[in-house]
Amino acid sequence: MVTVFVVEDHQLMRDAICTFLSGHEDLQLVGAEADGLTALHKIEEAKPDVVLMDIGLPTMNGIEVTSRLKETLPSVKVVMFTSHDDVEEVRAALASGASGYCLKELSADEILLAIRSVAQGAAWLAPKVAVTVLTMLSANPAAPLDEKRAKRISQLSSRELEVLKLLSTGKSNKEIASELQIGLSTVRTHVEHILQKLEVTCRTEAAVLAVQERI
Repeated sequence: MVTVFVVEDHQLMRDAICTFLSGHEDLQLVGAEADGLTALHKIEEAKPDVVLMDIGLPTMNGIEVTSRLKETLPSVKVVMFTSHDDVEEVRAALASGASGYCLKELSADEILLAIRSVAQGAAWLAPKVAVTVLTMLSANPAAPLDEKRAKRISQLSSRELEVLKLLSTGKSNKEIASELQIGLSTVRTHVEHILQKLEVTCRTEAAVLAVQERI
């Protein structure tokens, strides 16, 4: 069961999302708010697995809420839910700690996929946003590896590198297991070893490092 909190200031949109999410047995709605500052306090109380977060909110925007939330509840996954896909907003959202970026124009099934993906530890980007991120990376080539980072990456086995590459594309453990034709528990073990060897705390950090270093 994935617990979800919705933050959306447009009442009709918020009500529609809540009704839709409540119709799925693997999801449990634990709260909904329209105001950014109020949402921050309510989320800290509810401690959901995933927050579907609008960016344009009264009193405190969704990017600031996410940034402050990740300081107090780093395990909570945030999916930005917005109409905008401009570079600066995407950059700010990802820098704040969001694990996903979902556009309001997407279908209900795609929104569900975003929530379920980040709940499993994957990153998720709407197709348009993925193009924006790739453009950002192309415009800012990776800096040369320092000695410590190079040593950490060199410790990865060939199989761990394969898992890391798939992880960095946003694939879940189940999808990685299917593609590599290995057991789900084996994938979990590989991911655990990858995080330890790269000295990062979560899948998103590992994925960002992989993309930055063109692994």
